[in-house]
Amino acid sequence: MKISTLLKYYNQDAILNEILRVCKDREVIPLFSKGFFGKRPSTILYKKDLLDLIRKGAVSFHISVERWRNPLSLGQTNTKQEMDELRTGWDLVFDVDTKYLGYAKICAKLLCHALEFHNINNYSVKYSGGTGFHLGVPFESFPETINSEDTAKLFPIAAQRIAVYLTDMIKEKLAENLLSIYSLESISEKTGREVKDLLDETGEFNPYSIIEIDTIAISPRHLIRMPYSVNEKKGRVSLPIAPDDIEDFSSDSAKIPDAEFTIPFLDGSKSRRGEARELFVQAFDWYNKKMQVLEDKKKNLEERER
Repeated sequence: MKISTLLKYYNQDAILNEILRVCKDREVIPLFSKGFFGKRPSTILYKKDLLDLIRKGAVSFHISVERWRNPLSLGQTNTKQEMDELRTGWDLVFDVDTKYLGYAKICAKLLCHALEFHNINNYSVKYSGGTGFHLGVPFESFPETINSEDTAKLFPIAAQRIAVYLTDMIKEKLAENLLSIYSLESISEKTGREVKDLLDETGEFNPYSIIEIDTIAISPRHLIRMPYSVNEKKGRVSLPIAPDDIEDFSSDSAKIPDAEFTIPFLDGSKSRRGEARELFVQAFDWYNKKMQVLEDKKKNLEERER
């Protein structure tokens, strides 16, 4: 991809302003055309910084989901306690990944419904630039504490529990919606997987055999593609879109150099503090019950073996 093409795209005032807004208090790491990432920790404070990196070969940019008092101080942190003290917040971001954008649309739409079911109105959606979507809830929507613990210090545990909870919540409906449009045979053909590999142990279609909602990679200092960043593999922009536009979205609208500013991503100014409380409470309750069931099964097994 030509540097002149990238500069023409990135050097749009509306896009530069949005990028700088999102970069505030975060790690920002460039990926260069030769396939290597910039050093960590790093951040971007000024428009000139970003444009200079592009002139040096940067194609795409990735940001931390965590927010920091001083991102550059991360190079001096060695313990979880030090990171907790430096972290001022974090955003809840789901990465819906699959080989076929049509599958990702169905999953992303269900996640939107799940967030709304938990009375969350200020959430964001963006096209990944490839064949998936990112959904995000800004930290400003979180409750200040959960079970008397500072929410800012509950990363990544809270994010992981919420992701697993919602993944389980939408599973049955996701399978139903996928099969209402695609047959198992067509899914097998599109994904290159045998039909038997699309089924769970009960013989039912497992939607997560073809779709991944990132839960394992939600980890300390985890990065996501920055909104309005180019996807270096596909040459498309990670473009924020309205939830209502998911179904009709075409990746052609994210082509360079035609892509333009649409809407903000993770705009905390529109949040109502605590609007995500119900989601946190339900996810933690679900997780605790799940763990209790597993503990009971373990005890029963041990008793039988005595």
